[in-house]
This record gives sequence, structure tokens and C-alpha cells, in this order.
Amino acid sequence: MSQPPQGDAPGPQDDDFAQMLRRVRAASGSDAPKPQRTSGPRKGKASSDPIWIPLIGPALIVAISIAGLFGLLRLGVWSTTRIVAQGAGLGVGMQRQRQLRQQRLERYRVAMDTAITPLAAGRMLHEIGRAGSDSALLQWERPIDSTFAPPKCCDQFLRSASQRFDAKADWSVAAFPAARRGFTAPQRNFLREIAQNQALALFRVVAHAPAADLGGGLWEVPADVAISWTALPTMRFGPIRSVASSNVAAAALDLETGHVASAEQRLREVISVGFLIQRGARTTVEEQYGSLLVASGRASLEALYRAVGRIDEATLVSAASDPPIAVTIGNTERVRSNQLHATLRRRILDTTELVGTRWQLTLGPFAYLPCTSVRQMIFGPSTQHRASLKEFHDALVRYPSDERRFSMIARGMPQLIDPVSRYRQGSFERPAWARAVTAATRNRQLETCASLFQR
Repeated sequence: MSQPPQGDAPGPQDDDFAQMLRRVRAASGSDAPKPQRTSGPRKGKASSDPIWIPLIGPALIVAISIAGLFGLLRLGVWSTTRIVAQGAGLGVGMQRQRQLRQQRLERYRVAMDTAITPLAAGRMLHEIGRAGSDSALLQWERPIDSTFAPPKCCDQFLRSASQRFDAKADWSVAAFPAARRGFTAPQRNFLREIAQNQALALFRVVAHAPAADLGGGLWEVPADVAISWTALPTMRFGPIRSVASSNVAAAALDLETGHVASAEQRLREVISVGFLIQRGARTTVEEQYGSLLVASGRASLEALYRAVGRIDEATLVSAASDPPIAVTIGNTERVRSNQLHATLRRRILDTTELVGTRWQLTLGPFAYLPCTSVRQMIFGPSTQHRASLKEFHDALVRYPSDERRFSMIARGMPQLIDPVSRYRQGSFERPAWARAVTAATRNRQLETCASLFQR
């Protein structure tokens, strides 16, 4: 006996009914395919969409960000190159010529006392520079051991009082021929007022120092503090010049009483302190201070020699006898971009360049030389740059304060174009985007470059 069909499998007699049933279901939508989820493939089934389609949006964002960063870096390279090229041509020809001519006067320095260390000499000059000042110490400025009363000396006072000697010459020169004739009471009183300076004894001691660590005596910055070298306290030259004037006044008084050797010694002390500052200078401003003292001391010493009839010695010490030294005297000129490294290396290693200039070229334009290349800006200084920096370190660093200064950089455009400006900046914050690149590349060069444009 035949069995009826099992399940859904229709028999021949059911064909018409099955077809009709399918048509009814299709019309009612009960057999319509269920829509797929748009959020992703159903679990357990493969998606028919390509896998890269969801990544298009993020990829576009990354690409646009990289293109924008690259454009920003290219703009930064262009701007930085112009700034570094200007700084590399720092022109100090006239000052360099003056100091090269003054070198022959080193024979007039007083006897050296090797017991005075460079650091001790730097601290003495710092104390003299604070003479008459009761203001609070600047940030990073070293405290001083003693304070001195303000001297009776200022430019206005000296200009008016010096008319008592010769209206056509400075009193520091005119006082010596007058001393041979004998001072009038007003002249003598003027010189005695100038000579009364509590810091004078310390000035005479430091004149015998062989060398001075100006930075070590003036400031102290912890190793974990990141600052610009332009934010360091600077030497106060006004009080030092006042003490030098006091020594010149005392020399004139010594000459009137017939103590020629003592008068000569005092004037040579002025020249000695001038050279001491020049040799210890780390900026062109400090070198200029030293040069001014040497020029002042030599003018008074020449006047002394002429007053006592030592004409040959007067001629020898005179600025008119300086040898001709040809140097380029002009304003700062921009260096070609393809010559930046070679020009900076030549100038920094040139021992005939001013020491302060060499330091400023190292910490200013050369520190930012990697910022003139996108590759170095992202991945750090080149092997050539690091090798040159090692040469500069060996050539310039003499004291612990030099080692500390060498780790600092200039941060503002004015220092690169005009390092002797008084421009200062406070914070040392780097942009967040630069710090992000540092985290990715493990190199801080981009942060350094970005800080150039922080205001």
C-alpha cells in the first residue's frame, strides 16, 4: 500500500496546489527577502561589501593632516632659513677691529695672581656690578656676599664737573697735565669725591686675576631647568665703569703728590680689568664693556706719560699707533642658504673672531640650522651637524658655566637677527602639536624649531 508523501515534498497530485500556494505567499510578501543590516554583516555570514570602504573616512583625515603638517613644516623651513641666514651674517666688524688693535696693550696688564680663580674673579665682578644697588636679585642671579654704598659718580655729574679742567677734553685725560701744575681746590675736591668708592679696593684686587668666569660668578641655573641663554642675568656695567673712574681719579691725585708709579699702577689696573672682561665675555655686549674700559684706561695712561715727559711710551700706548687691521665693517648680511653650515662652522672655529660672537653664532643661528630642513626638523640633526657641534663644544667650553650655557638655546627671532638686543622671553612652553610629533619620532628637534616662533 503506497504511503502519502512526507514533509514539504509534493506529490504529482499536489503540483497545482503547491504552485498556487507559492503565488499567494509571494503576493502577500511573506517570502520576500529580509533586508540586510546596514551597520555590518550578520553574525555568522560574510559581508558582501569590500572591507576597505569603512576605512576611507579615517584615511582621508590622516592624509589631509599629513599634508597640512608637511605644508606647515615647509613654511617653517622657509621662514627659519631666512632668519638663520640673517643671524649667520652677524656683523661686528668695527668692534672686532677695535679689539684686535687693543691686543698689543696686554703688556700693560698688572702682575697676575694665580691664587685668584676664574670663579672667584667672576664673583668679584658681580659684587662690583651690584655696587650701590639694593634691588632684589633677578631670577637665577647669584646672591652677593657684601654690598657697597652708591658712588658719587654719574654721567651728568662727570660732564658738568669735568668742565673745571678742559672743556675740550674729558676729565680723565685733562686731569693729568693739570696734576703736574697742581690742582685748584675745586678740581681736587671733584677728584676726591669721585675717588671715594667702597668697591675700589675689590676692583684693584680683581685686576690681578688671570681669568674670569663671568657666568659662573653671576648666575646659577639648575640642570633640570630649561631656559634660553638670553634669559640669563647680564653684567651690570655701570657700577664697574664708575669704580674704574674712581681709580682714574685716585691716579690723578697720586700724580699731583708725586707718586708716579702708584698713578701708573692704577691706570694699568683699569686696562687689566677691561681685558679680564673681554676674555671672559660670552656675548658681544660683554666684550664691548671690556673694550670700553681698555680704551678709557689707555687714554688716561697716555695722558699720564705725556704729563711726566715719557713721550715715547705715550706714543706707544696711543691709539694713533695701533696697527692697521683690515676687517669688513658693515651691517649684518644674509648668508646664502646653501652656504649656511660652512659659513657658521668657519666663523665659530675662527680664533680671530670675537669670543662673544662665536658663542652667539653657536647658540643662535647654528642651534636652529636643523630647522632649515624638513628631514632634520622631524628626525633630528644630521651627522654633520652633530660633529660640528662637538667641535664647537671643544673649542668654546672652559668652565662649568660654559657647559651649562652650551645646553641653552635662543628662542626669539630678535636674538638671531640682533643678538645684542635686550629682548627677553618668559615661558618656555612648546606647542602641543610639536610635542605630539616628539612622542611619535622620539626626537625633540621639532619642538625646538617650533619654539622659535613662540611669542
